[in-house]
Amino acid sequence: MPEQIQYLPVSHVIFDLDGLLIDSEVLFANAIAILLKRYGVKEYSIALQEKVLGMEVERGIQVIIDET
Repeated sequence: MPEQIQYLPVSHVIFDLDGLLIDSEVLFANAIAILLKRYGVKEYSIALQEKVLGMEVERGIQVIIDET
């Protein structure tokens, strides 16, 4: 039987909501590109990425739908 690992309790949590620690913009762009390909859109253009950058999620989604 494998030896059980005991972890210390979590004392701190860091939330990176502005992309300072992890460049989440690239991750979101890749995820959106994958979804668009499923619906027949061949490219999530840099121009469209720049257009929706910084928008609230619902508004950005609507812009992407309208332009693709």
